[in-house]
Parts: sequence; C-alpha cells; structure tokens
Amino acid sequence: MSRLLTWRNEWCLGIGALDADHRALVEALIDISLRYCPQAAAPVAFPRGVPAPGTGAASGPRGLAEALTAFGDKARAHCRREEAFMRAIGYARRAEHEEQHIVLMAKFDTMVRECRARGILVFDDIGQEWVRDWLLGHIVGCDREFARVYFSLVGMESACG
Repeated sequence: MSRLLTWRNEWCLGIGALDADHRALVEALIDISLRYCPQAAAPVAFPRGVPAPGTGAASGPRGLAEALTAFGDKARAHCRREEAFMRAIGYARRAEHEEQHIVLMAKFDTMVRECRARGILVFDDIGQEWVRDWLLGHIVGCDREFARVYFSLVGMESACG
C-alpha cells in the first residue's frame, strides 16, 4: 500500500472554509483508500462479529466506483462553494478558475467511468496516487494562487504563511 495520505499544514490556504473543505476531501480519500486498498480485499480471518475491511455495505461489484462517485460529488460541492466565494470578492480570474474546475472534474469522471467499465474493485497504489495528485495539484496550484490574490486584496497575510 502506498504511504497513506495525511493532511499537511503546508496545504493550508488560510481561508477557513476552503481549508475545511480541502481537509474533508483528504479525509474522504483516506477513507476510500482504507476501505478499498488491496489489503482490505485480501481474505483475512477476523474475530466473530468483526467485519473485515472492504466487506461493508459499500463493498461489492460497484463499491469502489460508487465511493469515488460520492467523493466526486463532494469535490463538486467544494468547487461550487469556492466559486461562490470568488464571485463574492470579485476575483478577476474567477472564470478561468471555474474552467479549471470543469477540466478537473471531467478528468475525475473519466477515471471513475474507466474504473467502473473495467470492474476495478480495489483502490491500488496507482489509483490512490492518481487521485491524490489530482486533488493536491489543484490545491497547491490554482487554489494557492487564488489565496495569494485574496490576501493581497484584503490587505492581510495568510495565517498559514
């Protein structure tokens, strides 16, 4: 299993609502990684009454794809909140950022469709790394640039440094 993703303060933007969303997305990704990792799919003897990881109600032929779809829904909701925040402050590059969200989510949707079409049931290292890079690339790239402009507009410094 790849090194489990954990939140790092260096990903903080200093904008409370957006940071909370980003943390929640990272936590959701951790949950999917644990529930659908190769180790969770391996048969293991568990004490009576203790369900093995990957055997819950969400598991099964469509479990991973459904979990990723739900994750995508959370990411979309975050994008909408982020875009509303940008509109509220009159962010000049909002339309460009919205386009980046569209492209970002299209890439994610393609990955989920491929996962479903290929019947992938296990969230292996490659899948975990792809989603991690997909999410963090946007946070530390586009979102960090937005935060820099935001703090410049309001004449403050980010509490994150």
